[in-house]
Amino acid sequence: METRDIPTLNRRIAERVRSRRLEREMTLDGLAAETGVSRAMISKIERGEANPTAPVLAKLANGLGLNFSAMFESDVATAPLSRRGEQAVWRDPETGYVRRNVSPRGFGAPMELVEVELPPGARVLFEQGYPTPLARWRLPAHAPRCAARLPQSRRVARALRARDGIGAAQGEGRRMSEAIIRAMNAREAAARVEELTDVLLDCVRGGASVSFMGDMSRDEALAFWRDAVADADAGGRAIIVAERDGRIDGTAQAVFVRTPNQPHRAELAKMLVHRRARNRGLGLALLRAAENAARAQGRWLMVLDTVPEMGGDRLYLRGGWTPVGVIPNYALMPDGALCATRLFYKDLRPERAR
Repeated sequence: METRDIPTLNRRIAERVRSRRLEREMTLDGLAAETGVSRAMISKIERGEANPTAPVLAKLANGLGLNFSAMFESDVATAPLSRRGEQAVWRDPETGYVRRNVSPRGFGAPMELVEVELPPGARVLFEQGYPTPLARWRLPAHAPRCAARLPQSRRVARALRARDGIGAAQGEGRRMSEAIIRAMNAREAAARVEELTDVLLDCVRGGASVSFMGDMSRDEALAFWRDAVADADAGGRAIIVAERDGRIDGTAQAVFVRTPNQPHRAELAKMLVHRRARNRGLGLALLRAAENAARAQGRWLMVLDTVPEMGGDRLYLRGGWTPVGVIPNYALMPDGALCATRLFYKDLRPERAR
């Protein structure tokens, strides 16, 4: 598998990192804190003086709210048929891992199709929680390809734009774009507080036990979000959002405990996914992003509480969190019924994940 000219790819990556960072009003120090990549390395990448490894590129993509492929892909849309010679190819300088973007550019398909070639014995370690699209296929170089009427045995990789018959279970046949999971700074959150309020109100109306009653007014919801944004501006929490087509579909918060004897702890709060966007993997992606936000602040122990035997309860178990007990009659559901809560924790230190 051939790769494109390395200096050209490095320039493209440099331009993408710098332009996206400035677009999001992030300093070099801010992006370094968000991703765990050193300021010096980011500066070198932006000047085209460093060829980043796959894990570094993935961290930067995550911190900038982009998918991996967008870091080196051209902005120019291709025709619905993406021919092999038009596909962007990138090689990891550390392991020789090669990634080819097979999907056509600029059509908002509900899946991202890539071809990966991994040298024998090589390992590429991505940080746990790196967000993935709703559906991502990774195919070895020898796997047969099939797109519309192309012969399955054809060795030359091609891809067609996803049409109505693809991904029908996610969107009932409508073409869908990929969700972006990212931290939102306080200034942007303040400007989009109405959207965040819509998500909170929808979840409460749908029966979620998130500290509010079913008759909560919009003014109450707005007041909650304004307080949360003020706390984020003061460094007390990170606000994570899930966006699709520029619309906020979900949110979560990592709240940084401020008591002097718990500088290592954070709490997961207000994990909310709008009912229009459920069952698409957004909850788990938001959870991972909140964990990453806690790590970036040096917080390695997270705790939460949730109603047992409901969607959140199952989500945290899938996410590797440890349940530690149930407290009966802990709170009221939005309809006024008493409910229990289950306590969870997760140790985020790398050695504990092995």
